[in-house]
Amino acid sequence: MKTAVDSLRELCDKVPRVDRETTAVLRTNIDSVDACAGDLLWKVEGHYLLRWTLRSLISVDLTSAAIPYGQRLTDISERLLGRTHPMTLVARRDLARAFSSPATRRTPARSYRRTSPTRTLDWPVNYKDALQLAMGVSMP
Repeated sequence: MKTAVDSLRELCDKVPRVDRETTAVLRTNIDSVDACAGDLLWKVEGHYLLRWTLRSLISVDLTSAAIPYGQRLTDISERLLGRTHPMTLVARRDLARAFSSPATRRTPARSYRRTSPTRTLDWPVNYKDALQLAMGVSMP
């Protein structure tokens, strides 16, 4: 498992994000490793690959895939690492970026309805609202 993760990580660091075809192939391979490894992936620093996948989806405006992926990533990170772990906070920040991306604002709001402890947002109109929604906290 560690060898596969290390190889994919090396490729992720080398492939430019503008190379859509190669990044799509990498995302597919990362999804395959994730499906086979499950929680074990987190024990061999594989969460880097999962975060890379989320950022890759955001960078090519695939928010319809990025938002559920980011929500799953955040949920797993909270379960395995804890709510306040730095990697969980990074996952939440990336999820907020997906919520606040321009592509999300062009998509029908009902697709992304999510309830925070203080209110329900159809889609965030700015980064602060997106971050609040992803973090699940209220900000002044």
